[in-house]
Amino acid sequence: MNKNKFTLESMLKDCKKYIPKGNYCYFENGENCPFWELKTGEYPSGEDGYCHYLKKSDWDLNEIYQESTILLKSKDCKECEGKSVKELYEFGVDPASNKKRHFQISLLWDECKECGVNLDE
Repeated sequence: MNKNKFTLESMLKDCKKYIPKGNYCYFENGENCPFWELKTGEYPSGEDGYCHYLKKSDWDLNEIYQESTILLKSKDCKECEGKSVKELYEFGVDPASNKKRHFQISLLWDECKECGVNLDE
């Protein structure tokens, strides 16, 4: 086995040095973070980013966000206050994949970090 060959598993042990600094999933030289992947065809367009460090896709993260995003105030709908986005909105079906639409907020697909590692450096 080549000592210099890095595997995803070995990188996960000391991930900080492999994850780019800043807000994006790429380095200054344009090289992608080794944990980032675009899974075209597996998820609807705009929800097909994947982070191997988090072991989550945009699709997964949007599921979490729609459950946890709570409407705090509404000038038009007082009975909506305190309810989750999932309870309040129907997002329909993605015509390309026939999969249920999710609350879209994760931007992994656009190489925006969701892991939070090395953000301030």
